[in-house]
Amino acid sequence: MSTQASRREALRAQQVAQAKASRNRKMVGAGAGIAAVVLATVLIVVAVSGMSTGGGSAYPKNATAAKDAVAIYPAAAKAGAPTIDVYLDYQCPICKVAEATYGATMYALAQSGDIKLVQHTMTFMDDNLRNTASTRAAVAATCTDTYGDKYAQMTTAIFSNQALTETVGSVGYEDKLLRETLPAQLGITGDNLVGFQKCYDTQAPKSFLDTVAKNSYAAGVKGTPTFKRDGVVLSVNPASTTVDQFKSLLLTGK
Repeated sequence: MSTQASRREALRAQQVAQAKASRNRKMVGAGAGIAAVVLATVLIVVAVSGMSTGGGSAYPKNATAAKDAVAIYPAAAKAGAPTIDVYLDYQCPICKVAEATYGATMYALAQSGDIKLVQHTMTFMDDNLRNTASTRAAVAATCTDTYGDKYAQMTTAIFSNQALTETVGSVGYEDKLLRETLPAQLGITGDNLVGFQKCYDTQAPKSFLDTVAKNSYAAGVKGTPTFKRDGVVLSVNPASTTVDQFKSLLLTGK
């Protein structure tokens, strides 16, 4: 073999070795990336575990089987009672009107067992108003389901404190209102208050609320308030549908 050929072979061998070393470095880097992802996953699991041991369950006590809504007075529901799904956002002005107009009727029918009332609390208004008030209000309501069993009452209380006008960039519901004032008004005290506030502070139900939003969109919900009876959207306009008409829609679909 000529000297020139030997040099070419040596150069080729050097290039192969360098390429192999480069691949190994990339593999090590990829391994480190995978380790980081695993670590992040472990941290998330630990955080969720922390929520379940004092900061509030990741899911509310009365979460539906699909973990995408809260059932209101579920133990009272009679066999064969229609399921009424309500989709709302705590910063939605029309939702406030609907709650003020129909809330007492819905809750009374749920308590009597004549309907199975299920609430899907969405948070899309946060994007519209560029704040976090819908999410924080939804967290507060969800925490009261586990600590104090005051979900329906908290919903009414939150809506009664909704701002008179929608203002982009506004704070919306203050933390003190959601964390202290409303729980006190609803009679949440002692261990329940401690649990509620830890649940609120850690945002324990956040993953639950993400599922609520995802499944609501998947169910074709395009606006709030939306009312469904056994999966069928009801034609309800808070500006014109009377309470008696609304009650009839809930019970009979007509």
